[in-house]
Amino acid sequence: MEWIRILFTGVFFLGPICSANSSHLLLFSSGAGAITEIEGKKQTLKVASFLPFGKEILAQPDSGLETLSAGYTYRFGHNTRFSLSDKGTHIKSGMVLIQSRKIDNTCKVFVGESSFSFSGAGTCTLEYDGDNKIWVTGILGRFRITDSPKEGSFELMSGDLISFGINGAQESSRTSLKEIITSSFLFTGFKNNKSFQNSLEKVATQQEMDLQLNNESDSKIPNTNTTNSAEIPKQRASEMNATARQEYLIPEVDPLSELLGRAPRRFGENVIAPISKESSAKLGELVAPAETRSESGVVDVDNEVKVRPFPSRLLRKNKIEK
Repeated sequence: MEWIRILFTGVFFLGPICSANSSHLLLFSSGAGAITEIEGKKQTLKVASFLPFGKEILAQPDSGLETLSAGYTYRFGHNTRFSLSDKGTHIKSGMVLIQSRKIDNTCKVFVGESSFSFSGAGTCTLEYDGDNKIWVTGILGRFRITDSPKEGSFELMSGDLISFGINGAQESSRTSLKEIITSSFLFTGFKNNKSFQNSLEKVATQQEMDLQLNNESDSKIPNTNTTNSAEIPKQRASEMNATARQEYLIPEVDPLSELLGRAPRRFGENVIAPISKESSAKLGELVAPAETRSESGVVDVDNEVKVRPFPSRLLRKNKIEK
């Protein structure tokens, strides 16, 4: 009998939660809380109760709501008008914070005549002026935003600010996370748990460090705006040529002469190959320096320069002597 009592108790308490996937359980109410109209009477929403469907809910001035849905946590800021349905959350004006705990989560938010699907895990904020401007800011994690009417898709990272206009205009920019975290009511008007607060401070500090590094690197780059862009290729070419000249100078001497250490000669030029023992005695003369003719026609022998003999001739001489 005891297990039957536990079963009925679980069905009684968990039944409303399981039957409504888009139900919002009110976890925290700051200030005067929020009001809604039920059966013609304005009622203040109570903590630990579910928000009504199909009814306009107004977060009063300097007040806000924090709700829990399947896989999500929502925060509605002061003066925010919204309603809930099976399709998603309908924002009529004001601001809302969306915190997703699973990467495969997808929620839908209707803003004016537009509707957006948020897929991913992290934290982002959405603000609507009630007229023609929507601002979406990435705080933590990463989201994929899909604009249903236009079928456009956008990546939302930490520090990204995407603004949408009712007329179809869309702009992307970067914003300071530190200013948002320290000034927005969605963060200052609610109690942040320790892990969430640490994550906010870390991402804001990291963004400031990255911005500092970018500014330092930009200041180190020299300003070349005064130089004519047409002269830049010529300057680079001259610099490359000067560098090439410093690295290697092409010698004026013939490469073969540089290798041999003397002027090259064809085999047999001024050389009589030995064909007998008598001619072998003249091998010493064969390795003598080359003769050159002067302008007067007299043959001059350069005795100052000694030319190395060919190794093959030396070997051949030794063989003949043996």
